[in-house]
Amino acid sequence: MALSEIELIQRTLDGDESAFGFLVDKYKAAVHALAYRKLGDFHHAEEITQDTFLKAYQKLSTLRDPRRFSGWLYVIAARLCLSWQRKERPYTHAIDNRETAEMNSMAVAKYTDQRIREDVRDTLENLPESERTVLALHYFAGMTCEEIGRFMGTSRSAILNRLYRARRHLKEEMIQMIQQTSGAFHLPHTVTQKIIGKIRKLQPTPSPQGKPIVPWIAVAALGLIVLFAGLAPRQMTHFQRPYSLNAPEPATLVEVIDAPIIDLPVTKPAFVNRLGTPHAENHRDGNGASDNALAAAKDLQNGEWMQLGWTQTNGPYGGEIRTLHATPEGVIFAGTEGAGIFRSTDGGDFWTPVNTGLSYHRGGGFLPVNAFVQKGNSLYAGTSGGLYISTNGGDSWSRMTHDRRVSNVSGVLIINNRLYISTYGEGVWYTDDNGEAWIPINDGLENLEIRKFAAMGTTLFAGTEKGAFRRRASEHSWTPINAGFTVQPINTEAIKNINKARIESGADPLPMSLFAPGLRVDSFTIMGDALYMGLYMGGKGKGLFRSDDEGDSWTGITGESMNHTVQALAASGTMLYASTFGGGVFRSGDGGDSWTEVNDGLTNQTVSALLTVSEKTVFVGTHGGVFRSTDSGDSWIEVNNGLTNTWVDNLAVVGQTVYADLGERLVRSDNAGKSWTPIMNGATPARYAISELSDSGGKLYAAAIRISDTVEGGIYQLDAENNSLIEHYANRRLISITSLEIVGRTFYVGTRGDGGFRWEEGADSWTNLGLEGHAITALSVFGKTVHVGTLKGEIFRLKDTEESWELINEDMRSDGSITELKWIGTTLYASTWDVGVLRSIDGGDSWIPVNDGLVDTSVMTLCTDGSTLFAGTYYNGVFRLAHDKNMWEPVGSIAHRVESLAVVDGVLYAGTTGRGVFRISLEK
Repeated sequence: MALSEIELIQRTLDGDESAFGFLVDKYKAAVHALAYRKLGDFHHAEEITQDTFLKAYQKLSTLRDPRRFSGWLYVIAARLCLSWQRKERPYTHAIDNRETAEMNSMAVAKYTDQRIREDVRDTLENLPESERTVLALHYFAGMTCEEIGRFMGTSRSAILNRLYRARRHLKEEMIQMIQQTSGAFHLPHTVTQKIIGKIRKLQPTPSPQGKPIVPWIAVAALGLIVLFAGLAPRQMTHFQRPYSLNAPEPATLVEVIDAPIIDLPVTKPAFVNRLGTPHAENHRDGNGASDNALAAAKDLQNGEWMQLGWTQTNGPYGGEIRTLHATPEGVIFAGTEGAGIFRSTDGGDFWTPVNTGLSYHRGGGFLPVNAFVQKGNSLYAGTSGGLYISTNGGDSWSRMTHDRRVSNVSGVLIINNRLYISTYGEGVWYTDDNGEAWIPINDGLENLEIRKFAAMGTTLFAGTEKGAFRRRASEHSWTPINAGFTVQPINTEAIKNINKARIESGADPLPMSLFAPGLRVDSFTIMGDALYMGLYMGGKGKGLFRSDDEGDSWTGITGESMNHTVQALAASGTMLYASTFGGGVFRSGDGGDSWTEVNDGLTNQTVSALLTVSEKTVFVGTHGGVFRSTDSGDSWIEVNNGLTNTWVDNLAVVGQTVYADLGERLVRSDNAGKSWTPIMNGATPARYAISELSDSGGKLYAAAIRISDTVEGGIYQLDAENNSLIEHYANRRLISITSLEIVGRTFYVGTRGDGGFRWEEGADSWTNLGLEGHAITALSVFGKTVHVGTLKGEIFRLKDTEESWELINEDMRSDGSITELKWIGTTLYASTWDVGVLRSIDGGDSWIPVNDGLVDTSVMTLCTDGSTLFAGTYYNGVFRLAHDKNMWEPVGSIAHRVESLAVVDGVLYAGTTGRGVFRISLEK
């Protein structure tokens, strides 16, 4: 007779490893399908599958309800995938000393399992996240809708609806391809053996000694008896207690999964009733969006996601520009960080997105575009997801690379009819047959990241983090061309001390690559017979160099006022331009022997791209958008109309004015987003790196770092004219403020490592509340009790009557950071980076997860109108939770990562990564 899952779990905890093997066999395909869906790589998904079961084995005794083993396994796998994604692991492929012929054979092989998986993955990318996951589990893992529902923690009917919508969105031949090729996704039979072999070296977390499992059928019956006996729903809200399979006594509290949660009144004197925002009365619950309507949200038109119910406001325009290109006909293309490609046919006066066919990255938005090149009517775009081609002026794009090694393209060149690409991490490749086969040419470039790519005639130049390399047409390997430059040694002890301090404060350690010795090449250009190169030389600083003999020797030509890294170079006729990362643009008319700074009107001097259309007409791409000069750089004007690639970190509403924080730029809209006006900061040249916005008493406050000749941090207030930020209180410099809340006339701030602070207007100094050494990521105040969340997923509470902080979520601690803390009445909500939203009705003494309907548990931000909670997520847009309900529902459909939310008069605003601000009416 087959053992139940509960029995298998018990036997596992009793030391029977083979029992756990049955659980692995049952769920390994599901875990692998889920991991493949999230990571897009078969072999990495296999690694995640093994890691998932190893972690589940070690933590098995902490599982509170054995009936939910599959859902618990789903959460573990999803967390591991998220952790993998954060690390941005590059694709690795071991290549031994095979002969060249064999390598070429490998390069030209088509329609292997890997290619099939790539094609299927690309097909699934056109579906919403929830539909992609259901398809993967159904076809790759062979699971029924009921099994998928248990695994994902939702109902069978919801899975049926998602499967129906997914099939409807895909063409019949696509469904057939997925069905016919599902064998390419099967795990090797040895996976279970590998996992059990590793388990034998581990020890599971010991479980408490005592009686065996209480039969859960009996417990469920007990729950029904309790309900029939008249136990009110509000008495059932504290059901969640640590579960032990060997509990000495049967559980006396039973979870009623579908029962509404009604908040218990909190009578502790330390808490007072806290009202919502002034606009709570204008909220109307629901937007009437049906499942069928949501399913149609991702309809590609001109490369844009249709945002069902959402309207993209007119900006804020600008954002990071990575590369620029001009066609012979004068059409300008701009490649952005996350909004894809924009095209201007009128010299930059107006931009239109042209993204049809481009792929999207995990958090919504398009893959970063790094390089362009053109031959005839073929325009090529190198992105972090591979190389794309357009033969119709950018109206549509097709991908030319399918091997994961031939991706993350940093540069594109055409020599004769041969197409070359450089990559971040996998060297240089070429194709002679329009991308059917890609051949690597990496002898001498092993394990190097190609940052810049250039050619003089048939000679190739590759710029890496370890200097420049050259490969002539007659040569078969790359040769370093760093004559006269020396590599600075790494001070490993100093780096260890830096990272030790960061870890102690809760911050991530800095990668060693950041301190890599070397000659990092940041830019190349060719003018006449001269090769120009911008170089960062570790301890020796930055420099600009010229070579008149193809790199055999170099002459330093750095201008005296060039104090920043030369990020881009461009030439036209006899005019040479150099742009720097933070210092703007310089011009030389004598080949670099002398330089003139040309920054008049260039309000953003963090320049990452340069384009010369003629000696006088020049475009630069900055972290604030595109600027144009028609007088050789003597003056610049911003030309961003229609170009939206802005990353909105914070939103705030004061009265009817919406404020958006764009990093080092604060803008406002007085007309619901129809136009945005920058806060000019008066006549001062200072920039403000804002970490938090807050409103109080009809005024806007910002926690920020002021960057001018010196760096100063603190609280700043926007003046009455909406013109500049003025320092609100200067007694204490707080450089690392991460969170701000204002209650009446009292200011509370959290910092990254320095603890929490409080200041009351009229006081002489800030009061240090303690908690040093913790990176605070969220802060909220109820009465005079302070709650903070940390980077490590902890929630601490400091009551006014106590002197020390108390950790209050040990049992429900997140593996990721706490992103927000919000109160509605006497209920506290906490959002997390990885496990969704937690709720406490007793001031933090106990917590329960509130995730039903929340298909994306990577929650970036929360906001409330006083009766409804809104959550912005990493993958799946915005959701809302009525305070008296236990089920989230989507608010329209928005296909971009949501960083910030604000609500006013029944209108919800969402700040996104790469696409500015969206708005949606909450009216029914």
